[in-house]
Amino acid sequence: MNHWLENAIAAPKKKNDRGTEVRYLQTRALLLLGFWRGFRSDELIRLRAEHGEIVPGKGMTCYLPVTKTDRQITGTTFKAPALAHVCSVEAYLAWVGAAQISDATVFGVSTAGGMSAKKVCTSTVWYRCCARS
Repeated sequence: MNHWLENAIAAPKKKNDRGTEVRYLQTRALLLLGFWRGFRSDELIRLRAEHGEIVPGKGMTCYLPVTKTDRQITGTTFKAPALAHVCSVEAYLAWVGAAQISDATVFGVSTAGGMSAKKVCTSTVWYRCCARS
């Protein structure tokens, strides 16, 4: 899937199709971060850019105020290492850079592909990750 997405990201660059490129960057970031950290879709849609800290070459930490396993609701900090291959941190950086996200919900995107200020539902994550156009 990652290989397919890398090719899907490269093709619109050649055609100068920024919208398609950004959509695939987001899909790749969703899949890789969700896979490597084991995030649930509801956790992915609650990630906020201002709650993340990235150390280039080392990895990233992200804070979630509420998780399913956090019974005291004190919040949980997750770490994701920078990897040589299929790196979720690199995919995250590419996505937030392309979408110019600095202080918002990281994956606040509607199923139509536009940025959304509203909370995104979990089915949108699955639609985004499974839909190929």
